[in-house]
Amino acid sequence: MSNGHTLVIPTYNRPAELRRLVRYYYTRAWPMNLLVLDSSRPGVAEENAKMLSSLGESVRHVIFPGTTPMAAKLAQGLALVQSPYVSFCADDDLVLPNGLREAVAFLKDHPDYVSAHGLYINFRREGHDVHLMREYAGPSNEAAHAGARIYRLLQKYESLFYGVFRTPDLREIVSAVAALPTLHYQELFQSAAALIKGKVFRFPRLFGARQSCDPAEPERDKWQTYYWFAEDPAEVFEHYHAYRAALWSFYQAHAFAPLLEKEKFFKILDLAHAVYFSASCPPEYFHSVLQPYWPDDAYVKVGDIDLFDRLGRPAAGSLPETDAKRRRRDAQVSANSQRWSAARICEALPVALKAVLAAPALARLNYQARHAFRTPWRCRLSVRLRWLAGVDDFRAAYFELCRYLDQA
Repeated sequence: MSNGHTLVIPTYNRPAELRRLVRYYYTRAWPMNLLVLDSSRPGVAEENAKMLSSLGESVRHVIFPGTTPMAAKLAQGLALVQSPYVSFCADDDLVLPNGLREAVAFLKDHPDYVSAHGLYINFRREGHDVHLMREYAGPSNEAAHAGARIYRLLQKYESLFYGVFRTPDLREIVSAVAALPTLHYQELFQSAAALIKGKVFRFPRLFGARQSCDPAEPERDKWQTYYWFAEDPAEVFEHYHAYRAALWSFYQAHAFAPLLEKEKFFKILDLAHAVYFSASCPPEYFHSVLQPYWPDDAYVKVGDIDLFDRLGRPAAGSLPETDAKRRRRDAQVSANSQRWSAARICEALPVALKAVLAAPALARLNYQARHAFRTPWRCRLSVRLRWLAGVDDFRAAYFELCRYLDQA
């Protein structure tokens, strides 16, 4: 990890969160290349510099003026990265070291994939209680056609911001982002441009934890789609046209031949974003209109695929499944479903009863955490997710989250 990957951490006036994050990596994954991009107030930046200077040469701290736009800060920071692989982590979130290692290993062996990542949970603290919920759990995006990949992304949008990339790819993507004036379209561009470059692999293991908390810059506007659209729909479309033109330029420069004509590319973007902007739009119909552009990529109802359901199952390896392997697996699953096994009986139980059966595992998890960490963290799961307490992969990831929170 120290030679092959750099974790870039943007920070803004949150010294406690930054200290917690880097202390976690220092105790759990050292040595590790960290690049902190700091646009905090001068006093906060000075405090951060003193804290980071004690961690040695593998941590680099770069200070920016507080008025530096986020996209410009990220682009300038990526220009300093010397490792072949790179990824981002916000100062208040967490990306698991094992997830970074797995993503880097996958990209080394799969040149047609632009990025790799895993499953994300969301956490919220209330005192010593840690409330958890699912964040991102959709499948890999492996369509052969770039337009089909963008369409699948916007059927059920999940940001690729935290994924691991090859450094030159992420530099090219983020450099093009800086020309867009709003955070909303900057984030969309980063994900859509990545899919122009290649496929994205998501392995069915926990990769990151995103925190629900107050934003670092509450005064930022034009971030949430629906708020902005309700306020000024004409401005949303005006900015959309600039974003669409930027994606066309990126597509011409980085997509693989044969390329679509401009009119067809814009039609793909327009219909795909119509699905994204309005949850009531029928994606199946829009896809049927676009199907001639990628005849080999069938419609995939992405919203019905949830890799959290596979959490804790034996790993089938990092390689994506071939069609033949997928058919054999589906046939085996279908045959197994006809047997009255304990797992099938459990699946048929009401949610409340499954939660009762999971209670001992949750109690054991909290008992172990209470005796293993400096702070007596308590795991709070919704009724529908309490079965996770009995899954080894979840338990290991939760303990890593506790170790991270202990660094505060």
